[in-house]
Amino acid sequence: MVTAGAFYLTPFATRQIENVKNEVAHRSDESLISPGVFTESPGTGRIFYAEKVLDNGDLEGVFVSSVASRGRRMGGGARRNADRAPGSTSDTSERFEYRFSDNFSGWKTFTLGWQDFVRRADWQPVNAPNNGLTLSKVWGYNFSPISGSGNFEIDKNKLHQPIKAPTATPQRSPTPQAVSLTLDNFESGDSWTAFNDPNSSLNAQLTSPGQGGQFALSVDANIAANGWGGVEQTFSTPQDWSPYKDIDFWFHGSNSGNPMRLEILDNRQSGSSGDTSERFEYRFNDGWSGWKHIVLSWADFTRRSDWQPVNAPNDGFNRAEIWGLNFSVISGQTQVQLDEIKLSAP
Repeated sequence: MVTAGAFYLTPFATRQIENVKNEVAHRSDESLISPGVFTESPGTGRIFYAEKVLDNGDLEGVFVSSVASRGRRMGGGARRNADRAPGSTSDTSERFEYRFSDNFSGWKTFTLGWQDFVRRADWQPVNAPNNGLTLSKVWGYNFSPISGSGNFEIDKNKLHQPIKAPTATPQRSPTPQAVSLTLDNFESGDSWTAFNDPNSSLNAQLTSPGQGGQFALSVDANIAANGWGGVEQTFSTPQDWSPYKDIDFWFHGSNSGNPMRLEILDNRQSGSSGDTSERFEYRFNDGWSGWKHIVLSWADFTRRSDWQPVNAPNDGFNRAEIWGLNFSVISGQTQVQLDEIKLSAP
């Protein structure tokens, strides 16, 4: 498998190009030179190419290569001639090109992946296929000036194969490292529960589009004084968040200025079967309009001081036994959206 091609390019003396044109122009078999076809010069070891042959015999887009694989010509793009039409004995090769500009002096290395080439849109031969750059039947390539005048030197045209990693000596598998974990992106539905006190109202539902996909969770709340309300996701068995370095989410604000809370339910009292999870919170205000990405380290959270469940532990935010999380509107009326809630690996 060949994964990429490379070549060197530099400005070259004008007289070298003129020498090439003069040599081609005075060849006795000049009539054998066809545009777009590589032709070998008998006895010289040189390969000639001209992109166009004008009515007066002048050549345009001249390329010459010696047996030392060193060619000189005017340049503005690299082109490859790929598959031909089935059964064709003439040049029906599909053309793919990479365009670049002569905006430097001296040698420069170009390394191109095949994805850098696009099918040439301004011209294709009659009956050229249109089946993509398969690379299984390549009939040639050329460097062509697209406009203007100038001289270039081409050298060291190469194809690169993928590097094969050496076979490793079998060893004991290392301890798996944590990777980023998506807690919810709301593409699989709404698994959150809304809650509020009797004097407040709160409605939560999926809305489209989301920040990172088709859906987000929309929360429309009107929280009374000394009331509460929000949306919560709880886990039937606790999750271990200790390998992760932070939590991040996207929040679509309405610039209401109202206070918000992200609350995490940490470990429960030993032996408890009810909700005795210790609460840790991060508070922020709905102070902008539109989407905003919020990234929080665990140090941004503090133990909630205004309320804890009866028998909640007080042993710090260790994150080895997480029972859930919630987003709450602390007071006031607002409409916000949540999306792409994730844990990030170190």
